[in-house]
Amino acid sequence: MYPHRIALVGVGEGFTDSTACNIHITYQQMDKNSNRLAAILRHKGIDDGAIVGVIMERSVEMLIGIMAIL
Repeated sequence: MYPHRIALVGVGEGFTDSTACNIHITYQQMDKNSNRLAAILRHKGIDDGAIVGVIMERSVEMLIGIMAIL
């Protein structure tokens, strides 16, 4: 409905050093990334109803993983 609006905002680790940086992701980016991961899981044989564990630090990537599994 609002693909270009910000879906998540947070603070995460910097990519080149250990300083914190702002992280934001739009609904469109969240949808694209979770669909890509879902396709990879299906390709690897994960079917509907399969139990999939997620062991990650709290992050945007963790939420993408959860969305992909759902």
